[in-house]
Formats: sequence, structure tokens, C-alpha cells
Amino acid sequence: RGMVSSKMLTFASRYQFAALAILSLVFLFVDREIAVGLLAGGVLMGANFWLMRFLLFKAMGGSKPSVAYALLLALKFGVVLVLLWVLVSVLELHPTGIALGLLTLFIGIGLSLLHILLEPKPTT
Repeated sequence: RGMVSSKMLTFASRYQFAALAILSLVFLFVDREIAVGLLAGGVLMGANFWLMRFLLFKAMGGSKPSVAYALLLALKFGVVLVLLWVLVSVLELHPTGIALGLLTLFIGIGLSLLHILLEPKPTT
């Protein structure tokens, strides 16, 4: 069976937001500036991941791939880069916090992989 499935991506989103919530709460007591950056970076990555999933499923969902959705994926990448620049340069959020927020996506993906791998296999 394939490793990347809709179920795995759903788990990744859930675990990412759980990691974001836990880390944000921890850093709220450690350093509030980092906590704010962490929350902003994590929300950006969560929204980015959700939109990427949506566009990928739309682009690959039909009998022939949709070029329009593929172009939207490329545009989305540019928008995320601009938003990261806004977070760092315009809003002057803590770069370490933003980086930790971005990291929550990878934590979510790793935990979702473990979840799928450790799930009991259905018996036939």
C-alpha cells in the first residue's frame, strides 16, 4: 500500500496543529516573542499544507491532470514566500519562533508516518 494517502495527510494536519498548540503554550512561558512567531509560522505552514493538499487532489483528481490547479500550486508557493517575508521583515516577528512554527509541519508529518506504520494491519 502507498505511504502517502488522504488518511496520512489528514493525520499530518492534525498532528501539526497539536504540535503547534503544545509548543506555543510551552514558549508562552519561556519567551513570548518566540511564542508569537511560532504561532504565526505554524499557522502559515498549516494553511499552506492544507491548501497544497486541496490543490493536489484537484489537480490529480480527474481523468486528466488540471494545468490550472498546477499553476495555482506554483502561485501558492510564491505567496507563502511573500508571507514569510512579511512575518520577518514587516511584522518583525522573532525568526527563531517562525522557524519553530515551520518545523511543526515536519513534526506532524513524522508523527503521521509513525501512526500509519504502527496501525494494526487489517486481517482478511
